[in-house]
Amino acid sequence: QSTHLQSDIVTFDGDDMSSNVNIGITTVPHRSIISTLSYVKETMITGCSSKATERATKRVCLFGTSANPPTGMGGHVGIASHLASTKEGNDAGLPIFDEVRILPVYSHVFNEKRKLETYDHRLAMCRLAFDGIEKTAVSDDERTSFERMAEKKGMTSEEEKTKLRVGTADLLDMLQEDSEEDDMSKPLLELTLALGADTFMDLTKWTWLRSEDVFKLLNGRIIVFVRKTEDMMISEEKLSERIKEVQHKFSNSSDIDGENIRLAYVPTLTTVSSSEIRKTKDTSDLKPEVAEYIKEHNLYGF
Repeated sequence: QSTHLQSDIVTFDGDDMSSNVNIGITTVPHRSIISTLSYVKETMITGCSSKATERATKRVCLFGTSANPPTGMGGHVGIASHLASTKEGNDAGLPIFDEVRILPVYSHVFNEKRKLETYDHRLAMCRLAFDGIEKTAVSDDERTSFERMAEKKGMTSEEEKTKLRVGTADLLDMLQEDSEEDDMSKPLLELTLALGADTFMDLTKWTWLRSEDVFKLLNGRIIVFVRKTEDMMISEEKLSERIKEVQHKFSNSSDIDGENIRLAYVPTLTTVSSSEIRKTKDTSDLKPEVAEYIKEHNLYGF
């Protein structure tokens, strides 16, 4: 009487618990079958544990914008489409993103930039503007970051919250902390920040809240998009010089790789701007759904 272990199937011949079982070239008492199978199971699981516990990495490009209103292919929509469609070996050396995340600004750090349409309207317009673009999602992460910071500081009244300043580094902190939670089913985030040339030049004046931390939290992963137009306000030469300055600044930092900063030309970009649309009331550079929303809700004096 014996017990044979073949592959993952165990066949018992008889009821004698004193008989032996052959496993490979090892013979063990039949009464030890339960502990033996437990050992085999544990070994199989342990052998696969390194793969089972590996966290997937999700490459996310963050594209923050006032979206007041979000412009079409000549502006915001064109940028998102370009970032979402990067291919391996592209000229700019951009990574292939798993997600392009659109982040309407919730509350500007600088008072002079706080005169915006309501957040809910701008969020709704973004959902209309970026709808249908592959791998692109509109998120209210900025609002979540603001509310969490207010709660952390014990701010409950709207008057208190008007004095609260929450910057890009605070948002990145929140996203990284959420990503690094113990839930192994969630991927770790590799974040990249997409900025317009003027915003990048502003950031590298080091006047933003925790501006150096922005680079540290991203390991320098910043994409600066430029317009292929004759009236470029900021030349490629000027941008390249600033990038070299930043690379030199962080050359001795182990947390920041200045080589991760990339210039990206977005072929569809024109001189269209949200402020010009608000001023002229010309909606030709907006997606029709956004233009219709603006008129339906009487935004910007339409």
